[in-house]
Amino acid sequence: MNCPKLKSVDLGNFVGSELTNVNNMFYKCTSLQSVNLGNFVGSKLTSVENFFSGFTSLQSVDLGNYVGPNLTTVKGLFSGCTSLQSVDLGNFEGPKLSNMGEMFLNCNNLKSIDLSNVKEMDRQLLQI
Repeated sequence: MNCPKLKSVDLGNFVGSELTNVNNMFYKCTSLQSVNLGNFVGSKLTSVENFFSGFTSLQSVDLGNYVGPNLTTVKGLFSGCTSLQSVDLGNFEGPKLSNMGEMFLNCNNLKSIDLSNVKEMDRQLLQI
């Protein structure tokens, strides 16, 4: 996807039951400022590597109620999102997650991450 003028995405109630890989899904959406994936259902998703990587305008993301029973890789999910200030992962579930490295790498303006109900996480998750 090449979408340099897209400013916001609301997939809060999107059901992508057949999706398995959405790596780089919003590639080159450099103007994207906010994303709501709050109740997104992706029961077969295994990888969202670099999903938002390099989004220099992205300020907030809501993944608060995302459930990914087969999700294994979120490496670099927000890497390089230099304007990112808040992320809601409050009830995020990914019981098979094994690769969370560099998830917030170079997110130097990050002020809040809601991990209130996340049960397990890789120590590399918070590498900033």
